Amino acid sequence: MTDDFEVQDTSGLTDADWAEINKLRRTYKRGGRKAVGLALEKLAKDPIRFVVVIGALYPDMMREMIRDQMAEAGISPERPVEGSWPAGPDPKRALAKPVATALTAAQHREPDRFQRTNLTRYNALS
Repeated sequence: MTDDFEVQDTSGLTDADWAEINKLRRTYKRGGRKAVGLALEKLAKDPIRFVVVIGALYPDMMREMIRDQMAEAGISPERPVEGSWPAGPDPKRALAKPVATALTAAQHREPDRFQRTNLTRYNALS
């Protein structure tokens, strides 16, 4: 099972994501499958981090799960949800509170150490 925690897709992983992956590895070494199950339940309380971490470990499985969930909801890349792509701007939607999605939340995550270092250098040069 140790091989199960081999990261397949490192793109976009932050320091916090790596910390969760390493925590899962340590949990397995100390407590086995049952302990990992509990750790995954705890990780699932943060759905965005859960998707990122599990997606890094099992990218094919995560894509398949997302496709299956979309299919169950009647969504496909060829036929999006009715009304999900309005013809023009809707004034009622413009005033409504924006809905947080996995993508928007992932885009607004705290910058990781590398990004903070580059921002600090950039600000120093400005």
